[in-house]
Amino acid sequence: MATKSESRDGSAARPRPTGAGWSTSFRGPARRGSTAALAVSLAIVGLSQAAAGCRCEEQPARSNNPQDRRRVEEQLQAFTERVRRVRDAVPAGEAAQETPCPDEELQAALDGGYGRMLLVDYDQLERYQRPELDPYAEERKPWELLTAPEFRTIDPPQSGDDLRKLTDTLYRIRNLQEKWRYWAVVRSSLKTLPREESGKFHAGAYEGVLVVVDTKTAQALCQASVSARSSEEVAGYESTARSAVLFKDFRRHLERSLNSAAERITRRLELTF
Repeated sequence: MATKSESRDGSAARPRPTGAGWSTSFRGPARRGSTAALAVSLAIVGLSQAAAGCRCEEQPARSNNPQDRRRVEEQLQAFTERVRRVRDAVPAGEAAQETPCPDEELQAALDGGYGRMLLVDYDQLERYQRPELDPYAEERKPWELLTAPEFRTIDPPQSGDDLRKLTDTLYRIRNLQEKWRYWAVVRSSLKTLPREESGKFHAGAYEGVLVVVDTKTAQALCQASVSARSSEEVAGYESTARSAVLFKDFRRHLERSLNSAAERITRRLELTF
């Protein structure tokens, strides 16, 4: 810590000016001439800014520099195109045949180690072609479990977004790409949530395919079928809503089925929800 005779950088502190026009405190009346001195000081600051070409009120507008915006939009468009290629690499659930991953190639790509793959819903990929879509709106919200939060919480860029929002989206996409080369894309052919109507239980059901995609090349590496169903009987608690109990049971079965599908086709990549 600097002493009273030293500044914070260790150099000798300059003595404070004294004499007419210097007010050492805002308490009580200022010394004679302080008002005039303040006016002179403000005038000097204004002249200094003008001489330096300062246009402070216009600085925020610089955030929408057309060249900066163009560069950001080009990078976002490149990611959107990559998402489209990943989406095109995923076959429909009915046409998918279970095939193992090339684990030897994965081992080389992972420097002999193991890696992870990010769970992404095929329907979520569609948002990069049609941003207005929301696959998890309203009663479909429970199905957001099919997309890991790191991907789901990124809003696809839109033409009306300002540069600040586009830049933030690009930053998050870059982090996603650096961390997740492999995606486990799930394409659904049947999705039914569990429910009770008039005292009758209707089990939840899911059918689909899990496809491991290398996002660097946009190539599908392997795939496995996914099938899950609610328990025949689901016990609950009086303090918990019945719908929440039913969904918790169904979610447990679906996550188990997703993990099982991933483990059947690769031992090098672990599924991450």
